[in-house]
Order: sequence, then C-alpha cells, then structure tokens
Amino acid sequence: MEPFVFKSEYRLVELTGQTAENLNQLLHFLRAVNGSSIFYHTHQFFFEHHFAEEGFNNDFARWVTQALHEYELGERLNYIDITSFFSIAGLRETLCHVVESHLDKGAPLQTARKDELFCFCLSRSFVLTMGTVAHNLTELIEAIKVVTTDSLFYHFIESRLRIYKQSFDNDFSFWLANQLKLTELAAAITEIDPYFKSLEAVRMEMLEKLEGF
Repeated sequence: MEPFVFKSEYRLVELTGQTAENLNQLLHFLRAVNGSSIFYHTHQFFFEHHFAEEGFNNDFARWVTQALHEYELGERLNYIDITSFFSIAGLRETLCHVVESHLDKGAPLQTARKDELFCFCLSRSFVLTMGTVAHNLTELIEAIKVVTTDSLFYHFIESRLRIYKQSFDNDFSFWLANQLKLTELAAAITEIDPYFKSLEAVRMEMLEKLEGF
C-alpha cells in the first residue's frame, strides 16, 4: 500500500508580456497563453483569500465588465463554474467559447484605456514534500490537524487541475478509495467543497467526517 505523502506548493507570479485592449485580443491570448496563465486568472482569488465571495470569481469577468463595460459578457464569464472542471484545457475552451459567441453578435468593439489593459500573468508552482506521511486513517487524521492550508489547497484543488485527474476526486478521497478501500468515506470527502468556505473550515469538516467514520 502506498502511503499518503503530504505536499505543498509555492507560487511565483510572473508577467507574460501579453496584453489585451479589446475582446479580439483577449480571445487570441486566451487561446495562446500557457495553461498556467488560465489557472492563475481563474484561481487568483483563491490564492489570496482561500474561498470565493460575492462579486467576480475570475479576472476575465472583472476586466470585461470594469474596463470594457461589456456587462452581459462579464456576467456570462462570471457564471462559469470553475469547480466543474478537472482540466485547464476544458476551462480554456469554455472561456474562449463564451467570448467568441459574444463577438459573433457583431456589437461594436470596445477598447480599454491604456492604464486598464488586461495583463496576462502566470503562476509557476513549486511542489514540495512536507515530510509528513500517513499510512492509515489514524495517521491521516493526525496529519490533517497540523498541515498548512497551502497543503490543503494543493491536495483539494491544484493537483486535480494541474495533473488532469479524470474525476472530481481530491487527493484525499482518491487515496482513501484506492489505498484504504474506504469508498464510502472517500465519497464523503469528495463532497467537501473547498471553493466556498475557508480552508480552515474545510479542515474542520474533513476531520469531522474522518473522525466520525
């Protein structure tokens, strides 16, 4: 049986040098930029705050609304449920489709001011092992109590999108099902939503489910 190896990731944000002043340019770069840039601009808020709040849930929706005053498109982009994707490729395709379908309507092209250009960034992740492993359920519970929220973020959100798992499992539920054969408990952990609550709340909910099993 393979143990659960706790990991964490540290991010370095870089400017790509690619900027957009209108929707045509935005669509061009949405198709062309590195997947790390798509990930950054759809998950930046979670990096900073660890959970979603009311308002814009991605940088693209914010920019087309505030800089281009394209309110209908901004609303459509904001309605994209980033929690429903398990690949950046799928998320990119949806973003492009929404912008392209808006452009197909033939509305006049709005141009952002020079100080409001969309500047594409990307997030480079450095994954580190933390020296903490779990060989059984008891050890997993004890580790969850003390690991950092960055580690929880990595195992609940980032690894699923970056590694392109063909499921909505997080690393914890995947390990519980495949290594400990605790499929019922794994399903309960999969139901935890890390997007709309703090990661400390995620920790507490996870511990409640694990300890109550």
